[in-house]
Amino acid sequence: VTTMQFAVLARLAELGPVSQNRLGRATAMGAATVKGVVGRLQRQGLVTTVPDIDDRRRLTVALTEDGAALFARVREAAL
Repeated sequence: VTTMQFAVLARLAELGPVSQNRLGRATAMGAATVKGVVGRLQRQGLVTTVPDIDDRRRLTVALTEDGAALFARVREAAL
């Protein structure tokens, strides 16, 4: 897990499902950067993305069970 991936996992664990835009602001990442990080995490099965019910142009990002479990293990190892 890279530092940027850890930051995304940590914010999702803290905030719950959020828009990709808000996630970028919460992690101090630009739109293109957070999109790439989320895409890599999604391919690994650690996060999911679904269109926002109110604005289908916006994606909501959430941890999967595997993502939450990985974050817990990595966080524990970091402490």
